[in-house]
Amino acid sequence: MIRELEQEGILPKGVVLGRNQLYQESSRIEALFTGCPSFRIPITWKGAYHFSADFAHWYGWAHLQMSLIEIKEEARKLRELKKLQK
Repeated sequence: MIRELEQEGILPKGVVLGRNQLYQESSRIEALFTGCPSFRIPITWKGAYHFSADFAHWYGWAHLQMSLIEIKEEARKLRELKKLQK
């Protein structure tokens, strides 16, 4: 989704995503994405590995899905804002 926003010219090209992402000068959508591989996915995986249903679902998977919903909503808002600017 973030790469699509880059291709549409909404986000600047060459955004660094993942572990090497900088905290400053990041958009909200980039910050939400960074939380997934850094925090949400490891909690989900470790919860499943240790047979902890609460951590796998409530503290991992559910938060991961909520982050995805927020990313999609932020992408929708950015696209709508771009339309209004035109």
